[in-house]
Order: sequence, then structure tokens, then C-alpha cells
Amino acid sequence: MLEDEGPEIPEAVANQLGEATAAGVRERQVYRHVALAEGLKPGERIPYQVESVDDAGLRFRSDVFTLQPLPAAGQAVSILLTSDQQNQPMSAANYQKVAETVGQLDAILFAGDFVGHPNRASEWFDRANAKRPAFYPAMQGRLVQLGASTFKGGALLQQAPLFGSSGNHDVSGRWRKEAHTIGTMFNDPQPQWYARLQHSDAVAVRDHSFESITYDEMWDHPDTGTQGERYWAYQYGDTFIISLHANRIWRMWGDNRKGKLGEAPESLADPDLWGFGDHVFDPFGPGSPQFLWLQKTLKTSAFQKSKYKIVMAHQTMFGLGENALPVLAAPQAVFTIEGREQPLTLTHPISQEAWSAQIKPVLPTIRSISYHYLKEKGVWKQAVEPLLLDAEVQLVLCGHSHLWNRAKVGEMNYLETSNVGNSFGARFDDSGEGKAWPPSKRPGGDPLGRTLVTPTRFNPMQSREGYARALPFVSSNKITVFSILTSEDGLIKSYAFDTTKPNSETILFDEFRLASP
Repeated sequence: MLEDEGPEIPEAVANQLGEATAAGVRERQVYRHVALAEGLKPGERIPYQVESVDDAGLRFRSDVFTLQPLPAAGQAVSILLTSDQQNQPMSAANYQKVAETVGQLDAILFAGDFVGHPNRASEWFDRANAKRPAFYPAMQGRLVQLGASTFKGGALLQQAPLFGSSGNHDVSGRWRKEAHTIGTMFNDPQPQWYARLQHSDAVAVRDHSFESITYDEMWDHPDTGTQGERYWAYQYGDTFIISLHANRIWRMWGDNRKGKLGEAPESLADPDLWGFGDHVFDPFGPGSPQFLWLQKTLKTSAFQKSKYKIVMAHQTMFGLGENALPVLAAPQAVFTIEGREQPLTLTHPISQEAWSAQIKPVLPTIRSISYHYLKEKGVWKQAVEPLLLDAEVQLVLCGHSHLWNRAKVGEMNYLETSNVGNSFGARFDDSGEGKAWPPSKRPGGDPLGRTLVTPTRFNPMQSREGYARALPFVSSNKITVFSILTSEDGLIKSYAFDTTKPNSETILFDEFRLASP
């Protein structure tokens, strides 16, 4: 893995490099150890410890934890639903309160964005900044060792398997570490279809588009999809889990920049400088390898006989967050060209023939490039959602906007429960008395017209944030939220905790039941 070096690194991305002062990027050795536990009995937990011996012969021994095999059919389990740790400021409090409130977990479903920059080792292992805690110490309850004084995180990963879905922050852009920082490489992906216009070798295409090497090597998920661990399926007791790679690059708003809506004026003649809008990493629409794999998986006997059917996908298929826009559709590129009355319009991906005949000859005369995302072309709503409804999927777990909100389409529930800080705000038109939420030029509500559900027990935004009426979301940088699925009764319960009051109680604020098969 990599690490930025030098004293010029801002505190927000501080790392553990001792006295290193060289500028640029360096490599760090990271070792992954795998152990096989045999002879386990379903429903029975046994204690274990991990012992390490360093080069000097000193022994280091962990605390005692417990482990169990895969649950048997009918065995009751408790599953944490979460996402977007991403070194966010409330994640330590969130995981600590999970451990204190729920006790023993059996599994964790994590819907993407594990860290901020996937190739920066300190964000995974040893970042000392307590306000932006590293992933593993936060989910292992070890932040006190790194200097945290209020919240230590929760000892979750030592006793429960983690099933993760890749998020946009788990993918990095073009591999150019000799001339770029970890941050600039992360923000510099281009579509694979454009890389294939210039390169035929698979490694060259990867290095000139995007890569997820660190994420792929970090986990040991089932290798069931054609892209390895980017998407997979797994049977866990009575629950069948499908993880999709339905991600795209997250660009900024604004017309005169490499953003969601267009390219910067100074880059128009050089496609190597383009951002290509909010482009999808791995296609997942009809005809794509991922879509065909999903269709096949939904027809398997294991899926169809499962009591609970859950799909995880990180990004932008529903919600109130700022990141719910634009809709998840292939960018439609509109090129304004000098000397032409009508613009040239092409939808991604652009073929080799169209690129050679229509784009390359006019590169010097392009005067603007804008991107449009048509609601009627939304891939998830038009293609994936109907497939999941027909298959009687009961829950879609997602993340991305750092909120809590949920919706229901037929008997299928959508849930985002990643409220751990750095909220992007809920675009909701509050017509009640008091504060409007939030001031935005973009319309409120789910962009695809789903009705969002108001919490069933009490509303944290009303009772704790002072809004005039109950609101169908939690968007806060002081109230953190987590959700738990219990397979015995099919209930999903969501809890809220005020991080500004460390000694306050964690309160159940919403619950709903998954439909019986």
C-alpha cells in the first residue's frame, strides 16, 4: 500500500510515518494473515486469542474474543447494517454504541466507503487523528491506543464476519504515483471504455482508468462474479446476501470545471484531461456481465429458498441526500462545436468508430462539453429495481450520503443508515413552520419519486435538532445512527445517539419488519 510523506501533509490526512520528511508517495508493507479454524459447531461460540512474535522474540497477545461457524438454517442472528466509515468523526462513537447497545453481533453488512482514500495505509490501520479515525481501530475498539480520549470505537470485527460492498471511495483513479499524490490519483479516474480506445492490454486499461487493488486484496469475499470480489453472493444462515458494484465517480457540481455537469474550458482539446462526468465504473445495466450474473444468481435455489434476501449496493439508487442527484444514468455528452449550429450528442460509452469519426476531428474546435443524466434512462430504476422486485428481495442496503433514510417500493425496503458525520444534507422540502431544510437550488425529495418513510418511534431531527415537524431522515453531524437486523423476527431497528452528550442513552427511533417469504 501507499502513504503520503512529509511535514506538509495536512492534519486531516495525517499518518504514522515517524520522522519521514521526503515529499511525495512511498510504499508501506502490509501483511494479511489468514487462519483456519476447524471443528466448530453451528450455534456454538468458542474463545480465541491471537498471538504475535516480533523479530526480537517479544510476544504480543490479544484479548479473548469468540468465534463461530456459519449459522445453521433457523439459527437466530443479529446483523449490523452500516456503511461509510470513511474516517468520519462520529464513526468511533457509532461503533462503540453498537457494542454497548446490542452486545454480541453475528455479522456486519457494510455498504461501501470503508476509508477516504483506499491506497493510503494509515486510513485503514493507524491514523492517529482521533477526529478522523482509522477504519480497523474504530471497528476494533482500539482508538484509545491512538490517542482518542472520548470514544474508543467498538470491538466488532474480532467477533463478527464483515460482508462488504465496494463504494466509490474504495476505487482509485489512474495509476500515476510518480507524478501525483494519493489524493490526486484517487480523484483522477476515467472510464474503461475510453482507456480501451487507446490500449488493448488489460493492465494498461486498468492503469489508465481506475483500480481497486487494495480493496480487492483486503477482503476474502466469494469469487462468484466475473469481476472477482467487486460483486458477489453469499448464503449466511437464513439470509442470502448479494453485493453489487453499482458505483460511479463522485464529481463536484458546477459547469465550468471537471464536474458532474461539464468539462473545464481549458481542457476541451485534450480528452486526457476530461473527467467524463459522473461515469460508472463497472457497468451493471442490461447486457453487462454484472447484470447477467445478477439474473443468474436470482434464479439459484439457494437464493429462492432463503428466508431473507438482501442486496447491498453503495451509491445513488434512492434517497434524499445531495448525492442522490443526478440519477444513476449513463452520461449524455453534448458537444458544442465552433461553426456548427447543432451540437453533437453522444451517450456513454462512445464507440471506437464514433470517437474516430466524430470526436477526434473536431477536438480543436470544441467550445463546451456538458453532461446530462436522463431520468427515463436511470439504470437502477428502469432495469435493476424491477428485477429485484420480481425476485422478492426484501431489503436494499445502501450508503453514500451519510444519512439515515428509508423508503418502500412494493414489499422491498430501501435503507441508508450511514449517519457517522460529514452529512451531505437531505434535499427535502419542509413546508412546516420553522426551519426549511436545506437551502438548495436543487429540488427536494427522492429524485425518482419514491415516498420516504418517517421514523416510527420518534424523530431525532425534530426532538434533537429542533425542526418544527417530523422529517423522514436523520442528517446530523452530532447525532449518529445505526441499524440492526434480527433474523428471529425479521425486525430492523434503528438507534440514535447524541455524540455531544457522551453519557446519554442510545434511543430506538425506528423499526420495521421485513416481509415473510
